[in-house]
Amino acid sequence: MVMVVFGLRLLLVLASSTMVVPTYAQTSWNARVINPTWHLLHTDVCNSVLTAGSDGTIWRLPSPSGAAWETSQTAHNGRVVGILPYQGNLLAIGTRGLLLHSQDCGQHWTDLNNASSEDLLAVASDGTDVLVAGDGHLLLRARASLTTWQQLASPALTPRALVATQIRHGATQWWLLDQNSALWSSNDAGEQWHPVPAAPKNGETLTAKDGILFMGTGDGSVHMQTPAGQWRIAKSLSQGTLERHALDPNGLLWMWGKEGACVWTTSTQWQRCRLPTGSGLVTSFAATPDSAVWVTAAENGLIYRSTDKGRHWHAVRGNGDIGRTINAIAWDGAHQRFIAAGDGARLLVSSDAGKSWNTLHTAPPGYVNELEPLANGDLLAAMNDRWMARSADADKGWLLHQFVALDKPAYLTHITRDPNSPAVVVSGSQGALIYSADGRHWQASPTGIDRGYLATLMRPQEGMLLLFGTPHHGLQVNLATGNSTDVPLPNTGTLYGGFQDPERHVEFLLGERGTVLQSIPSSASWHSTQVGKHTLRVGTPTPDGSALLVAGDSGSLYRAAWSANGTLEPWQAVGDGTGQWRHVVLDRARNAVWLIGMRGDMRQSLDQGLTWHKIAMPTQSHLRQPVFDTKRRVWWLPGRDGTLLRGNEDGTEWHTVFTHTTEHLKGVLVHPQTGHVYAWGARLVKITEEQQP
Repeated sequence: MVMVVFGLRLLLVLASSTMVVPTYAQTSWNARVINPTWHLLHTDVCNSVLTAGSDGTIWRLPSPSGAAWETSQTAHNGRVVGILPYQGNLLAIGTRGLLLHSQDCGQHWTDLNNASSEDLLAVASDGTDVLVAGDGHLLLRARASLTTWQQLASPALTPRALVATQIRHGATQWWLLDQNSALWSSNDAGEQWHPVPAAPKNGETLTAKDGILFMGTGDGSVHMQTPAGQWRIAKSLSQGTLERHALDPNGLLWMWGKEGACVWTTSTQWQRCRLPTGSGLVTSFAATPDSAVWVTAAENGLIYRSTDKGRHWHAVRGNGDIGRTINAIAWDGAHQRFIAAGDGARLLVSSDAGKSWNTLHTAPPGYVNELEPLANGDLLAAMNDRWMARSADADKGWLLHQFVALDKPAYLTHITRDPNSPAVVVSGSQGALIYSADGRHWQASPTGIDRGYLATLMRPQEGMLLLFGTPHHGLQVNLATGNSTDVPLPNTGTLYGGFQDPERHVEFLLGERGTVLQSIPSSASWHSTQVGKHTLRVGTPTPDGSALLVAGDSGSLYRAAWSANGTLEPWQAVGDGTGQWRHVVLDRARNAVWLIGMRGDMRQSLDQGLTWHKIAMPTQSHLRQPVFDTKRRVWWLPGRDGTLLRGNEDGTEWHTVFTHTTEHLKGVLVHPQTGHVYAWGARLVKITEEQQP
């Protein structure tokens, strides 16, 4: 057993602002993704720093103070692939047709694309024309103004790179490298494209420096085009590939691949370097203005530093950050420091030339399996691979901890609070059990790698919590002490859900092959019944308590009434035999029961489960558990593909809320103290009401 004090320091306070809901969103609610994945850093935009990435998210650190990040306002949910400065303006491109324009250094963004949903993957400009290339042979061109675009035909089904170089008499040559490593050129701003027959056939990356075109290839060679239009090998590696490049604002150009080798130049003479040993794939390079210090970011979450042009490297980030990819790193000249950005809205800064790094901002990385407020109002997030995160304000940064005492990989899936005390129990796969009596000090106890706690059942009268899931393994946790004892269960297969009949003090556990386990009062025994032949997952008493309902896979939906002598009558199939039921809601105030399933399926019963009618839903995505918002008298319903629905008080009308993400959302939390609404899953999204003028 290991005791942990969760969090000892406070992270930077992040300025709070909300995104503007686009005109095509069918809602009056604003959404902001709290934990985007950063892919880009720009440090030379109006003396400000921009970081951009998933979920149409762009943040801005203004100068000169650089004290707090501003969440720039975008109206999109695609991933930002590139940002291009153009005549004092900014252009952002990305997936799902993302095409945004800013006239105020990234403070506000206008959506320029109302038609195409193709991924826009490459952008280039010669100072007058702008070309944007995307999937499906899509090519867009703007001249003099970023508000007017002409659609042209691209020779590439999917582009890898788009580059503009100056040739004789100030003319521009445009170059496009496609997914098949074919190189195309145009001398009329994209009107016509011609293959470049003499170009290398296995190009992986393409860039230009000082008007010279350079290509990295799959055989580890750097090819350059001479002023006469000929191609020659500038540098060749004995092994490895060159598939990425980075161009420093001071003229330092790197190319590298996966096999540990890299090359660099400040002119046309290339030299070899080595990547950090065991670093995984390096994602980015940066250097101080005098090129005396290099730093790299890697997929394993580490940052490496070199003072001898890449011959030797030293890791400068601790093991606590391993596994959280850093996707971008850059020199911030306005503040004379390095900045790094990556997964989970993670922003790091070094003011001593990369020797040490501090956290500017972070958020729960990866999938949030459960989000729960603690007794003091802090938010607690349970995640995969033994990670938990805690925040006093979800907008201002999070404290992260990995409970290494638990068995790998231990998905933490359930957070259960004692309603009568600050005690908290966190449970999950690989027998994971974490207990806290006060919500701050934690005890991690592995209870058996062969156990998976897929569901929980509170026993309030006893002050106990029942954990169950894998066959014949149950665990009872004392909420006052954290002590646990085994609960033998019949070996009937995996159990997925459970419920209680509070009037009769009887518990029911549901699982594979129609299993229904019924507790026997005043006994530790369970009675097993088979109801149908498919997996059962959810159940509830009816609103008046006269019967029970269970539901699950393949249209399984059954009802059993209580007899006058307190025994259950035989189970009867109800419904139409369709549906894949995953969640149930009991609404006693309206004498209603809802079933929620896959592909946007929702049914409602108003007669104690005897008959069911389908509710029209504005989505075909798989849906999760609805949550009632007592402050606003509305329902919130999350689902896959970034789905979030808002329903009226009786649950008969539902409308889509634009969440700025296409990632799966597993649950919704309405904070009982602040009233803030959070949707959580593969992303953590804060929902706020739009301020009407």
